[in-house]
Amino acid sequence: MSVWNYVVTAHKPTNVTHSCVGNFTGPHELNLIIAKCTRIEIHLLTPQGLQCICLQPMLDVPIYGRIATLELFHPHGETQDLLFIATERYKFCVLQWDTEASEVITRAMGDVSDRIGRPTDNGQIGIIDPDCRLIGLHLYDGLFKVIPFDNKGQLKEAFNIRLEELQVLDIKFLYGCPKPTIVVLYQDNKDARHVKTYEVSLKDKDFIEGPWAQNNLDNGASLLIPVPPPLCGVLIIGEETIVYCSASAFKAIPIRPSITRAYGRVDADGSRYLLGDHNGLLHLLVITHEKEKVTGLKIELLGETSIASTISYLDNAFVFIGSSYGDSQLVKLNLQPDTKGSYVEVLERYVNLGPIVDFCVVDLERQGQGQVVTCSGAYKDGSLRIVRNGIGINEQASVELQGIKGMWSLRSATDDPYDTFLVVSFISETRVLAMNLEDELEETEIEGFNSQVQTLFCHDAVYNQLVQVYGFHNNPTDRILIYLQVDSLAGVLGGRVGELPTIYLGENMLWREVIRSKYEMENRWMTKMVTTPHGCGVILGGQMDSPKNPETIIPRLIYTKPSTNATVANMWTGQGWNLHLRRNLNDWEMGNIVAFHDTVEQFSNLSREEDKVVWKIGSKGVTSNSVRLVSSTSRDLKNEWFAPAGYSVNVATANATQVLLATGGGHLVYLEIGDGVLNEVKYAKLDYDISCLDINPIGENPNYSHIAAVGMWTDISVRIYSLPDLNLITKEQLGGEIIPRSVLMCSFEGISYLLCALGDGHLLNFVLSMSTGELTDRKKVSLGTQPITLRTFSSKDTTHVFAASDRPTVIYSSNKKLLYSNVNLKEVSHMCPFNVAAFPDSLAIAKEGELTIGTIDEIQKLHIRSIPLGEHARRISHQEQTRTFALCSVKYTQSNADDPEMHFVRLLDDQTFEFISTYPLDQFEYGCSILSCSFSDDSNVYYCIGTAYVMPEENEPTKGRILVFIVEDGKLQVIAEKETKGAVYSLNAFNGKLLAAINQKIQLYKWASREDGGSRELQTECGHHGHILALYVQTRGDFIVVGDLMKSISLLIFKHEEGAIEERARDYNANWMSAVEILDDDIYLGAENNFNLFTVRKNSEGATDEERSRLEVVGEYHLGEFVNRFRHGSLVMRLPDSDVGQIPTVIFGTVNGVIGVIASLPHDQYLFLEKLQTNLRKVIKGVGGLSHEQWRSFYNEKKTVDAKNFLDGDLIESFLDLSRNRMEEISKAMSVPVEELMKRVEELTRLH
Repeated sequence: MSVWNYVVTAHKPTNVTHSCVGNFTGPHELNLIIAKCTRIEIHLLTPQGLQCICLQPMLDVPIYGRIATLELFHPHGETQDLLFIATERYKFCVLQWDTEASEVITRAMGDVSDRIGRPTDNGQIGIIDPDCRLIGLHLYDGLFKVIPFDNKGQLKEAFNIRLEELQVLDIKFLYGCPKPTIVVLYQDNKDARHVKTYEVSLKDKDFIEGPWAQNNLDNGASLLIPVPPPLCGVLIIGEETIVYCSASAFKAIPIRPSITRAYGRVDADGSRYLLGDHNGLLHLLVITHEKEKVTGLKIELLGETSIASTISYLDNAFVFIGSSYGDSQLVKLNLQPDTKGSYVEVLERYVNLGPIVDFCVVDLERQGQGQVVTCSGAYKDGSLRIVRNGIGINEQASVELQGIKGMWSLRSATDDPYDTFLVVSFISETRVLAMNLEDELEETEIEGFNSQVQTLFCHDAVYNQLVQVYGFHNNPTDRILIYLQVDSLAGVLGGRVGELPTIYLGENMLWREVIRSKYEMENRWMTKMVTTPHGCGVILGGQMDSPKNPETIIPRLIYTKPSTNATVANMWTGQGWNLHLRRNLNDWEMGNIVAFHDTVEQFSNLSREEDKVVWKIGSKGVTSNSVRLVSSTSRDLKNEWFAPAGYSVNVATANATQVLLATGGGHLVYLEIGDGVLNEVKYAKLDYDISCLDINPIGENPNYSHIAAVGMWTDISVRIYSLPDLNLITKEQLGGEIIPRSVLMCSFEGISYLLCALGDGHLLNFVLSMSTGELTDRKKVSLGTQPITLRTFSSKDTTHVFAASDRPTVIYSSNKKLLYSNVNLKEVSHMCPFNVAAFPDSLAIAKEGELTIGTIDEIQKLHIRSIPLGEHARRISHQEQTRTFALCSVKYTQSNADDPEMHFVRLLDDQTFEFISTYPLDQFEYGCSILSCSFSDDSNVYYCIGTAYVMPEENEPTKGRILVFIVEDGKLQVIAEKETKGAVYSLNAFNGKLLAAINQKIQLYKWASREDGGSRELQTECGHHGHILALYVQTRGDFIVVGDLMKSISLLIFKHEEGAIEERARDYNANWMSAVEILDDDIYLGAENNFNLFTVRKNSEGATDEERSRLEVVGEYHLGEFVNRFRHGSLVMRLPDSDVGQIPTVIFGTVNGVIGVIASLPHDQYLFLEKLQTNLRKVIKGVGGLSHEQWRSFYNEKKTVDAKNFLDGDLIESFLDLSRNRMEEISKAMSVPVEELMKRVEELTRLH
């Protein structure tokens, strides 16, 4: 059932609705504060070089409300600004920055709603007196609400003052008035516009007639700009004139017709203002004055920006342009124009997907992963955006290489900006690659390196040197299993080739101890076909004993791809055991087998004869263990350190001045690198064997680390040791039976972390104190199912971490939170940075049988590619067969005054996104709907377009068309058209026919041959009346779900026998619909214009006709977003081993640029998460004291009811961001372990 739904945001709102600049986080810190409808972002302005500034993110938090007002103010006695926020649901709060905690705290909060009153048509207005005497709010027609301040800057009780003017367009406080004074711009009942001033008498709680008024302004006057001292007064911005007005002056200038959307004050004295208009043109308005007297106004065009919704002048000619219709921008205003005459230089773009008018879900790369292609933006800033989950790798070069065991990039000189060599390690050799003059990878040599061994680690070192560490290695030969005898169903253990000619296997199952200590879970070796990480399916095979005797087949050692890191698998065939060793075991494993061999002889064997495995002995000898120091310029060997006899180096790590390595038996050796010399500084014997090491320098010295991270076998711990003395500082038990495979110390946004990757694909992260070595704030996430290898890399001068595994992931930080983003590759065994001149900031990636050099996409969870159109795409459809997209779009032209809009059907290539064909629509004809479909008895695939003729004199279109196109040779060809008696708002494929929503009617067309027997045409079959406007239609089988302009959702059914469409049931609530979707046969999803979601259920089991005719409301939820479209699909690859792999999801797109996911949950999971949500509400308090429960309650003019059968995924997933103490608080309340809670919530994050 789809009754229980989980709503989560995949892409946060990006539409900038408000912005302001002030000293919020400190008296001497300049901040830009941005509102994106339901979120606020706080940025710190920091200098970047001499001529630039940078916006440094400090905070990004949700607000439990749609922000109507965002204003900074500075009450008397405060050292820094406070932030006033009012929401559309009449809540307000005053926020202050807590410097110590780096978070916002609530100074005041309240509810300013009135029981009676008509909400304003022109939106809420919130203003603050410049002298901080009161806050003014215009929320209801005819009322002005006042919240006074007391002498200490605290808010007092609010009261209303009656306002005569009913059609208020704007209100502002005037500067320099002895009493608080407002100026009101309003429209009278004859549509004339005027301004009027009022003094606010706090004593009398009433208005006093103000000092001046101005009647009969520009009919397009819509914006007031109060001017600060010394000039004071107000600017009135119209469509054709700009007026300066005060008690003593009136100045006006004509302007080119335009609608001013936003303004920003440049100077503190208010002499210059930036104005942004509806075409995205940025003007500078200058008030000329002598002393304190205004002498005139001047306006100058500076250049073009995105269409501005907000303008905030920052400092030193830097300006933030917030946009609702395009990307927001950081721009610089130059003193001299560029070659195009523009003074505007765009420095940064901030992606905005809003408004998402339509989108489709496609799999362009055919990887089984959905991508969302949106129609985003509007007017000249219209674009397509291709949104996909995860980070892409753009391949630059590749070479086939099997069996890579490790990779490192090296430079030919310490100060060289680029890498020269790529060292690639294999099981029995090391190869060195470099880029040639043709930018191709070719093999080269570093003569001082040992190339006949497997390199464990290498690194650039000081003094133009390189360091190579390698360990014991037995060169592989074909080793054949000569003899296998198993007396019973006892387990079989694979042995090291070349050391022991025979390994005895006893009934006592001691082999399990070896497996448990090395591979954590014995069930990874099992007596059946296996597809687990350490046994990738048993391969049956053999090798002929000799070419002379082809009949004799002996079971042999079979290698799989070394990149799988597979081990032993065994298989019971019914007649006996077939044993296949999947790779050579390493020295640690060998040691266990020798110990096992010694131990097993102490036990009496229960069977008559011991199980036996006999191997041919390897033909080649053993190499030693060493660390080599090599000149990076001459490539000659300068020094070598040898491990003591009998000790083999198992793991190693190094940086530019230090080497740390571990040998079997828990021995830890620390070396320091000098000029041509390796010095053994310290040796320590630890309790257990060592599994992984790291000495990545993240302190003040980039070449030296004062601490080392060490992962341990047996006690399953990670430890911090001091360097150079190897004293234990911290020991952290990891718990469980899974050993650490990779550790890494790293720093993100000034915070030091220790990352610890386990053998089962889990990752632990800790905050690491560089001074004490203490590990705190432990968190655990699941990244994959196989062991992870961690490496740092840089992208855009920022360090990130690459976690190579079966589900490769990039770990990065945003707003001081660690985030994890999938990399769009199947499986990566190793990665290292490879920054070469030909491919800067590239990565070398080892995957199945291949080495790839590629650049990485921008580091973010969702990757967004922009296709600027310069016009507004309103509808989109994809046709897989022709590899094309079709759009309905509108282009706005300023040059053609008679027809400023031109409408088109455009055809785009789905790989290049270039226009390949265009069909212009008629004058006044709009494209309303689009569909790719096929018809019964016709193998062709068509695009169908529904249109409307929007005539200036008509309230609703009375005429439209359905156009049927076929794509031939990349061109749109019209093959049929059908006139309609209204706008074709929706088109659906329906049982091999075409279903259209035309004004108030649902109409079904069949695809039939013309009477002359020639081509086909659309012929009317049947229809259904009874809607006000049928705007949104979805179908499933014979059922038709209609979303009406005003009459909510209705369910129709097509009856084949009668050839008729009938209404089966309807929702009798009055909901103004914006989108509908079918979740399953009985549950239908709707979104309406008060930003709510709801679900209704078909009542097939109802006892009476009346019951069956009603759609029962089963779910209600306030989303706070205007949804334009639902589509079935997923942004992520559905993995069968994931708990959420089978959960159906619907994607939605909104006006604010939100992409969200609605997932239908099983009931038991819903109940568990509902309990978690309830507990989270107690722990996580809303910013400004706003209530989460109230925010999510279904709300419209007629009712407010608690959310039902919907869960807030954003709140639930914020559990992962809590401190450990908070997590344990919730864990205790739910009686569920923290690790279990984290696992359940992490699974949900895989939905998006």
